Amino acid sequence: MVGIIYLAVNRFGAWSELRENLFSVGMLTLDVAILWRLVVTTLPKQIAPYALLTMSALTFSMAHSETLIWAGAGFGWIIPDTLALFGLYLITKRSPRVSDYALGFISCAAAAVSGAFGLSALLVGFLVLLVRSPFKAWAVVAWGIGAAVVFALYMHGLEHLSKPFVVKPSEVFTVYPHYVLAYLGSALGGWQGLEMSQSIGAFGLVVFLVACVYYGRLRLRGEDAAAYLPWLALSAFVIPNALLTGYGRTALGLVQAMSSRYTTISTNLWYGDIALGVLLGIAVLKKTGAIRKQAFIALSVALVLGFIYCFVEIQIVGFGSTLALRTRMDQGMLAVRSLPYASDEQLASLYPDTNYIRDCVLKLKQAGIAIR
Repeated sequence: MVGIIYLAVNRFGAWSELRENLFSVGMLTLDVAILWRLVVTTLPKQIAPYALLTMSALTFSMAHSETLIWAGAGFGWIIPDTLALFGLYLITKRSPRVSDYALGFISCAAAAVSGAFGLSALLVGFLVLLVRSPFKAWAVVAWGIGAAVVFALYMHGLEHLSKPFVVKPSEVFTVYPHYVLAYLGSALGGWQGLEMSQSIGAFGLVVFLVACVYYGRLRLRGEDAAAYLPWLALSAFVIPNALLTGYGRTALGLVQAMSSRYTTISTNLWYGDIALGVLLGIAVLKKTGAIRKQAFIALSVALVLGFIYCFVEIQIVGFGSTLALRTRMDQGMLAVRSLPYASDEQLASLYPDTNYIRDCVLKLKQAGIAIR
């Protein structure tokens, strides 16, 4: 599906990096619009604007600038992410209609066929239907059957690489968990070193797990927990992706977990954790004494300051890294435009597999898309 959208974006006129970048920005803007709907329906009015502002800043953060600057190549992350976000939003509404379930499944299924990252949306969607109130058996059965079909279609004819990228058995309980934590924390700590990213990832995972437990307690008591569900779904969407990516990429080294393009997906954990932190904070303040309230407020202020520090640091470091990447890409595009006369050394500044570049350019020409 990503390939179809890519061709559609470039079908009229020559290949345009600007057109692809504008499309990516448009998809991210749609993400913010979906987050706005979630924020205004689940968080207090006094806090909602600040929460949305924070989430919007994360959406357009330099942490995942690689996804944007890669133009069309970034579609493989942005499109499944937006489709998954939209699908999960629909099925976590307080009172979803049949059409919401249907469109939600279609959106999550489209995310799945757009990239491996989207497969997690179908799994999380199924779990949402299992735990949401009121429980609708027909929705669980229909979603389960549909998800099984999509998974089967995805796996059919899938070629398995012979390269030894997958995690080694000896690293399952040692290196692999560190990769997963670094992946989860990369949206806030990716430019600040491996240990920082792992620490932030561990914190984000703890917040999610605490919220899961509290949601379960509210449900058992028969209390209203609908506000928690969409944010739990967004955070949960990241976990299988972290595990799957770690399984296939741990052998490449832990630093690879902090690749800028991965943060387009892992940022969803922080969308969820920000809102869950607000909801949990409100619950704590309602049930604690004055001294504990003061301690909790002090802790909250420290976390906000820590977030601001990490975010600002990411923008500063990320901007410099992006400029360097932009320079290499410009050099590579000059080589592409001079094909077939460009050397492999010139093309390598764009992508290490120069034969792959030549093959892609040939396919673009066959599709009637010029490169200027």
